[in-house]
Amino acid sequence: MKKKIISVFLLLVFSTQVLPVAQIGRMLYQNQLTEELPHSTTSAPAPNSFIEELHKAYWQDVQGENVRLYTLIITHHLHESEKFFTQFIAEVQTPPPNC
Repeated sequence: MKKKIISVFLLLVFSTQVLPVAQIGRMLYQNQLTEELPHSTTSAPAPNSFIEELHKAYWQDVQGENVRLYTLIITHHLHESEKFFTQFIAEVQTPPPNC
C-alpha cells in the first residue's frame, strides 16, 4: 500500500514538470513566440530611439558599481575558503611511516 501511494505521489510530481514543456511546444506551434517586424520604411523609428530607451531604463554607473561590488564579495569569499592552515603539521598525531 505504501509503495502505491509513493509511486502515485512521484508520478504526480514528475508529471507537473512536463506541463511547461507542453505549453511551450503549443506556443511554438501556434507561432506566438516569433517576432514580427514591419518592413515598411515610412514608419521606421529614429536610429537612436532604441538606445535612448535603453538608457532610460538602466543606469550604467550604478550597474557597473554593483557588478564590481558583487565580484569583489564573491572573490573574497572564494579566496577566504581556500586559505591553507599555517599549523597543519601540529595537528598530525603520528608521523608518516617512512620517517
